[in-house]
Amino acid sequence: SPAAPAPAEAVGHCHSEEASLQDNPLRPQIEVAFEACSLDAFTRVLVNTGHPGEEQLEAAEGAEVEQGKGRGAAAQVLLNYLCALFLALRCSASCPKIPKDQDLPWWPEPPTGPSFSPPQALQLPKRALALNVFDGYETLRLALRLTQVALGGAGAGTTAAEGCTASAASSPIWEPTAVQEFAVCAHVGLFHTLRRSDLSERALRAGMATLFQVAATLLTLQTAQGPAVSTGWPVRLMEVLIRRADGEPQMLVPVARLCVEASRNFVIEVTRSRVLDNLELWRHLLLLQLKAMPTGARALWSSTIHREVEVVQSQLWKRGIVWVLGHPQLLDCLGAEDIAAAKGGASTPGTEGSGAFWGWVLPELATLAHEIAGGTSNRVMAMRLLLDAYGTLLLSIGRAPTPEEHALAG
Repeated sequence: SPAAPAPAEAVGHCHSEEASLQDNPLRPQIEVAFEACSLDAFTRVLVNTGHPGEEQLEAAEGAEVEQGKGRGAAAQVLLNYLCALFLALRCSASCPKIPKDQDLPWWPEPPTGPSFSPPQALQLPKRALALNVFDGYETLRLALRLTQVALGGAGAGTTAAEGCTASAASSPIWEPTAVQEFAVCAHVGLFHTLRRSDLSERALRAGMATLFQVAATLLTLQTAQGPAVSTGWPVRLMEVLIRRADGEPQMLVPVARLCVEASRNFVIEVTRSRVLDNLELWRHLLLLQLKAMPTGARALWSSTIHREVEVVQSQLWKRGIVWVLGHPQLLDCLGAEDIAAAKGGASTPGTEGSGAFWGWVLPELATLAHEIAGGTSNRVMAMRLLLDAYGTLLLSIGRAPTPEEHALAG
């Protein structure tokens, strides 16, 4: 029939492609890079996940144990691939050099955290082409989706005798060391992406979304000894954005709405399963939102979108800054700082209890309110913003709501 030659041509085309790859002088380097990424093992995990293995078919009794072992092996391969994926973001030449170990997560909880060593990037042959990550956007999207698939099911309140173990048969088994290694690699990749000199707006959006969603996932993982990852994990990443905003005041304005929603969802999700008792984390959350507020000193906009900008300002002020300041776990954290300061030293270096914190916050709020109002010429509007904020904070402190009740406020 006339359609018969088509398959032959297709087969011939496939054979020609295989032949060209077989004769390609770069084939050894391609194979080394392929093996370094563990992409073949990762592909097998995707194909085999959810299908019964030979051992499961042969032994019906004790199937849950066998399935747990299989899921544990698949989980390890998936985490290894995710580590390589995040580390690929470090291969960009556009990221300025940093002092040693500054791209590792901060671990303030006593006793000292795990012994972290800077992870090594993929070791490619000298003749191989350098790994080209255009702006990190697509890599971050893939990494975030796979992280949610890999660790999203082992979330809040998941505990077991050994490691991050899920009691349900459908949940994977995670080794604590593997989760911590992934936390380091994810931190390194995000740290270098957010410091890129050519950071695009879409990569900034993807980076901020990945920062808070991965942080929420990691901070809700539990082991038999307690949380698997420190509350200090996202602090240095937020610090990168805050420092860049000091030199580029307009940087965070386009992502202001994303900033408030992502940080708010992060707090709500994490406080369901653990206490955020790290004052530095709260301070960086506030600083990030203060830097993201659209003001005339940071950005210019046309009169056609003025109403839209006002809506964003209102959301960031009420649902972001004021909501964080009134959070019960922040207030409890400040109370703990006062107790520590009374005993001879604050638990967080550089702080002296709630007095120093509010002494820093209130002037920042006053300055920002005047910038939103357009300067000292419109003091009435600035005073309304401040009075509204102070009233909301006093009500929150007086009622002492639970984190679940506070999540519905704003």
